[in-house]
Order: sequence, then structure tokens, then C-alpha cells
Amino acid sequence: MGQDLTHFLDSLGWAVIHSLWQGVVALITVVMLRVALGGRLPALRHAGQFIALIACLGAFLWTLAIYLGQPVNIVEGGATPITTGQTDIPSLLTGLMTPFDPSTMAAQTGFNISRITPILACFWALGFAVLSLRYAFAFGQVQQLRTLGVSMPSPHWQKQFARLLRQSDLPKNVKLLISSNVNGPMTLGFFKPIVLVPMSFLSGLPADEVEAVLMHELAHIRRHDYALNLIQTAIKTVLFFHPAIHIISRWADQDREQACDDLAVSQGRDPLALIRGLATLRLQSGPALTMAANGTGEDTPLMTRLTRLAGHTPSKSPLKARPEYIVMSVLSMLLIGSVYLGSSSSANAHPVPEEYEHAKADKHNYTFETKRLNGRNVTVKVTEDGRRWVLANGSWVDIDKSPEVIGRLPRAMPQPPEPPTPSTYKNGKFDSDSFDKKMNQFEVDLEYFEADMERYFDENKHLSEREQERIEEEVERQVERAERKAERIEERIEAEQDRIEAKIERAEVERERIEERAERQRERAQEQEERAEEQRERAEERRERAEEQRERAKERAKRDEKHTKYNELRETLYGYLINDGLISSRTEKASLRYVHNHWTVNGKAIPSAKEGKYCGVLSGLGAEKSTLTKVEITPGSTHIVNESKSGKQSQHITFGEFNHTDKTTHVHNETKVHKGRHVHKNGKVHDPVPPVPPVSPQSYIHKTSAEVNMPPPSFAWPTKSRHITAKYGQTGKLWETYHHGLDFKGNTGAPVFASADGTVQLVTTEKNWGNRIILEHASGYQSLYGHMDSLAVSRGQYVKAGDIIGGVGSTGKSTGPHLHFEIRKNGQTIDPAPLLK
Repeated sequence: MGQDLTHFLDSLGWAVIHSLWQGVVALITVVMLRVALGGRLPALRHAGQFIALIACLGAFLWTLAIYLGQPVNIVEGGATPITTGQTDIPSLLTGLMTPFDPSTMAAQTGFNISRITPILACFWALGFAVLSLRYAFAFGQVQQLRTLGVSMPSPHWQKQFARLLRQSDLPKNVKLLISSNVNGPMTLGFFKPIVLVPMSFLSGLPADEVEAVLMHELAHIRRHDYALNLIQTAIKTVLFFHPAIHIISRWADQDREQACDDLAVSQGRDPLALIRGLATLRLQSGPALTMAANGTGEDTPLMTRLTRLAGHTPSKSPLKARPEYIVMSVLSMLLIGSVYLGSSSSANAHPVPEEYEHAKADKHNYTFETKRLNGRNVTVKVTEDGRRWVLANGSWVDIDKSPEVIGRLPRAMPQPPEPPTPSTYKNGKFDSDSFDKKMNQFEVDLEYFEADMERYFDENKHLSEREQERIEEEVERQVERAERKAERIEERIEAEQDRIEAKIERAEVERERIEERAERQRERAQEQEERAEEQRERAEERRERAEEQRERAKERAKRDEKHTKYNELRETLYGYLINDGLISSRTEKASLRYVHNHWTVNGKAIPSAKEGKYCGVLSGLGAEKSTLTKVEITPGSTHIVNESKSGKQSQHITFGEFNHTDKTTHVHNETKVHKGRHVHKNGKVHDPVPPVPPVSPQSYIHKTSAEVNMPPPSFAWPTKSRHITAKYGQTGKLWETYHHGLDFKGNTGAPVFASADGTVQLVTTEKNWGNRIILEHASGYQSLYGHMDSLAVSRGQYVKAGDIIGGVGSTGKSTGPHLHFEIRKNGQTIDPAPLLK
């Protein structure tokens, strides 16, 4: 057990050591990728850097597996893998991963590295445990943000967010939530992603800026950045000790944000809106909440993003921006290479690469020396890998590979290099990156020239001091001229940047003016539309009232015509009775009955010869020849009773103020409507009390004493729902004055019941009311049902309380499925709530 643990720790330590040069190789590859792509294709750069991180993790695990698979030998200092006797490695590339015997290195250097590999493994395990706990705690805090202090945004922003999801081709399960625990937009989750924003984000920024930033966050979801970031965090946890991993990870974060910026702009977002949104969030929330920012000042990644969105390509390459990264990587590579190469055979200790690019900016990895080559002194540049270079015809040549270059070197006095000129432009703008590279090359060439001049002076002792001073002054002038050109170029670049910033500010001011004018125009148009809508509503209500008044006028005209007819027939009947001597005066009450196939008046039989004219008058009044027919007349009223032979049905017709007793009979047939008579299945018979006939051309209707003293009808709830969304007397923009009834919320098609017994007075479909029904009840009461989805009754039909008359709907001018219910008394609306039982 102890031997296995020691072997595992030793293998883990070797994997940590090998991961150092593996990370350096990955960093160099990433740098080459970034240099090749420049500031273009951030999504491709991010993919390449992410693959490099995956490769580093795979190489670490692969190395650990190789060492664990080797047999174990117990030597001084711990358990080490047994070598197979192969001491010569064919090549550096194929042998880097092959385990070697530490005793070989101990014999060569006097130091056994296997003594420290278990210690390295223990330190790695400690760091890995601490970082794992840290990231686990952070992950738990992030997951709590999904549920703690969150709320739904306004319906307006929910619709806008749904539109943005459709534009981004994302599923509908992505949610937008307002959180009180965040200070800026944040995207969480992979399977059920959400976007958290603070309340001030939706209310404190213009709509176009909010949409641009939201499109940036949706781009993270579209690219699956949340899952990729978890994998990236896991890699940083395993390889936490390697600076190259953190450098690549930081670059990947920056490129990820730039890729999301490009996606947001490609979806039709205004780059200026995204610039303003990102800048505002930085001002509001601070550097901690700007996802890509890692410092302050104009060199921060956020400033780079804003400048990039504004159309300006940053002038600094990743190599020049962070030279310490290259120095650190080179030193790490040299350290690990020296340890490994010290344990390898001498034949493979110094492999010569096929290509070498000399350092142009770093002045600490090469020296200038005078060498005797081909019978002449030559100034050479010696790099730290031992290779020798000379400057021939403006280019550097490796003299070990091309010794014939010595013959092309001039023997006369060296000439100073020509300083670069700012003539390189890219996309209409000055290419500062290209100029910086030329300036770096010029500095190296100038150092070589100075070293070559020293060699020349040593060889030519006959040159006078004046000649030497002249040459030195010429060199100084060249250097000063180059420096002045560089300063002018920098001033030009700064002026160009200031001009671009001023142009952006002017465009921003102009955009704000345009937005203000457009906002004022939208507000005026909205106000005009609201006023026009209110006028349309008032006109529609006036038209509906006029229609109701016309209907009532028609009904009154019909009743007046009918009462006039009955008055004329009654007067005619009185004249016949007085002329025939059956009654003495018009003030006398007359009771006519049909007995034994003859009509009688107050018990006196009407002569058969005169019975014909009475039958004509009585038929006009609605009386039928039946033994159960009775007609009673007075100077001010007429009462006619027609009963069936079975006595189970009866018809009462009353005109005027005649008082009679309303009997209740029982019926067993279907519901029928008889000449003003309503008979129902429950056996109750309701007789309406008609008004007094008109006594003048401007007739009016009198109510009978029975109706005046009759209590108001009992009204039941018109729907099963008791959820009232608008009360009587409620005011608002939806109503011209106030709400004239109650609104009951319900599902479309839910049944609507008659609130009380009554006659269907109106069944119509209108623009504002939609499908509407008006029921006429006793004592001058009416009930109205509006915005119905379907109608189940017809005009003139008698319905009972609880009968289904239609379904709940959203027809006409309606904000959703509901029933509008009104109760009217003598044409005036009253509050229905106290009458509902």
C-alpha cells in the first residue's frame, strides 16, 4: 500500500514537471494563432485557445498514465519506474514523454530529482483541494442566484425578450428574471439557462441599449459559454500552478466577449447602442461586474472592446502588450529543458530546429561578438541557443547553415540602417502594429551597426578621432531622426483617436436629439390615437343608446297602436251594449261570458240576431268562443280570460287599471308563449301587467298598482365565476365616464345564466359590446350581458333564472374573456352587487 502510494505521488510529480513545458508549447501555439489572426475572428481565436487548454489537460493526464503504467523499482529517494535499458532517445519530440531513470541524472548532476517529485505531488494536491473547495462554494452561490430575490419583469419586457429569443434562434425555455442580488446582466445555466438583470438595468437604460446588452447575453447561451466556462474552470483548477494556463484562459475570456459582441451586432443591433450599454454598466456596477475588464485605464479589455466596436483596431499585439508572458514562458521552457536534457544522451542534448526566428524586441537574449571567419573579422549576433547570425543585404542569415554569406558582407565601412517610414496603411488608417515591428527591427539593426562600427574602428587604427566622431554623430542623428518620426507618428495616432472620439460624441448627441424628437412624436401620436379612440367609443355608445331608444319607441308605438285598437273596440262594445239596452250607461261594469253557446252580459243573454256584431268585437279583443271565456270591461280597463277545456292553462289579457287575481295553474307540456302569456314547466304562470292606454297623442304608460307595489326581482349570479375584475362606478381610460356594471372573469365558452326571470328584449352583435343580450324583468328592471362568445336565445323568448343564454367570450372591444353584466331600473344603470344573491 505504501509502495503504491509512493509510486502514485512520484508519477503525479513527474506529470506536474512535464506539464510545465507542455503548457509553454501550448502558449507558444496560441501566440502564433493570435499573431496570425490579429484582431479578426475572435470566435476562432477562442476555439483555438479552448482546444489548447483541453490539450494541456489531456497531456497532463496522459503523462500521469504513462508513469503509472511503468514497473516500480525501489531506489534511494523513493520508488521510480524501471527503464528498459534504452538510454538514447531517438529525438527530442518522440522522447519527451518517455520516462527515464533518475539515477542517470543523479550520476550526471549529483542530484536525484525523484526526491522532490512526491513533494511536488503533495503541494499540487493541497492546491487542487483548496481551489476545488473555492470553486464549489462559488458554484453554490451562483446556483442560489436562480431562486433568491428574483422576480418576473414587466409584460412589456417579457414580450421584448421573447422577440429577442426568436431572433437568436433560441428555445423558449430561456427566462429573463430581475434579481436584487446582482448589479449587472448575468447568464446562468446550460439545460435551463436564465438571464439575471438588476431592476435599474431595465428602467435606467434606453430600450435599444438594453436590447443590445441582452443580445450579448443571449449570444453566451447560443455559444454554450456557460458549459465551456465550467470546463475551463476545471482545467484551471487542475493546472493551477502554470502561468501559461492562466494567460491562455484570460485571452479566451476576452475573445469570448468579443465573439458575443460580434454576434449581437450581427443580429441587427446598433454597435453604438452596445457601446453605450457596456460603458454605462461599467460606470454603474464597477470593474467587478464588467465581465471582460481586468483593470482600469484605457488599456483594459473593456476599452479594447469599445474601441473595437467603434471600428478601431487596437495597435498593440499580444506579444508587445505583455512581454513578461513571453519571458516567463521562455524561462520555464529553458528550466525544464535543462533538467530533461541533462538526463538525456549527449547526442540528443542540442537538437537544431529547422527554422528559427530571432527576437526583435527582447534585448536580453542575444549578444554581439567579433568572430574570425574565412580569414576575416565579422560581427555576428549570437542568440542564447548558440546560433550565429549576420546582417546581409537587410536580412538576418544563419552563418552555420549558410557559411557562403560571409563572402557577401562588405569590407568597407559599415553603413547605418535606414529608419522606417510611416507609409504602411491598413483599411485607410495607419497600421501602427506594422510600424512597431519595423521600429523594433531598426533598433536591432542599429545595435548591430554600432557593434560593427566598433569592430571597424579596431581594425582601422589609422582613422582619426575626428573621423570617428563624425561617424558617431551621423549615427546619433540617424537615431534622433528615427525617434522624432516615432514621436510624430504617435502624435498622429493620438490625434486620430481624439478625432474618432469626438465624432462618436457628436454622433451620440445627434442620436439623442433624434430619439427625443421621435419620442415626442410617438407621444403625440399616441395621445391623438387615444383621443380618437375615446371619441369612437363615445360615438358608438351614443349610437347604441339611440338604437335602444328607437327600439323602445317602436315597442311603445306598437303598444300605443294596440291600446288604441283595444280602446276603440271597448268603446264600440260599450256603444252596442247601451244601444241594445243591455247596460244603462258607460260607467257601468259589464261582464260577458260564453254560456250554453251564447254570450251573456251581466247574466243577460244577447239576442241571437245581434250576437254577430259582438263576436266581431270580442274576436278583435282576443276573446274566444269557449265556455271558459270571460270578458270584463269598465270605462278604464278590459280584462279577458281564456282557459283551456282541461283547466290546466289560462290566458289573461288586461288593459288599463283593472285589478284581478293571478292564479297559479299546473301544466305538463313544453314551455309555450301565448299572446302576452308565459307558461313554464314548473307550472307557474306570470302575467305581465300592461300599462294604461294613452289618453292623448303624446301618450304615456301608467303602471298598475300591483306593479308599483311589487318588490324588485331577485337576481342570481350570471356565471359560476365569482371573480370580479371591474366593479360598478370604477373609472379609467377604458370607459368614457365610469364602469356601468360588473365584469366577471371566466374562460371562453363558460356558461352565462339568466340572472332573473324575464323576456329577451334584444339579441344583437355590435362593434363595442360584441354579442349582447338584454332581458326585460318585472317592475321596470332590465339585465344586460355583453362580450359573449355565443348566444343561445332569441328575441321575444321567455327565460327563467338559471337558464343558459350564452357563453363567456371576448367579442367586441374587450381586453380578454369576461362577461360584462348590468342591471338597469327604468333605463338607468344601478349597482348590481347589492341585488345579487
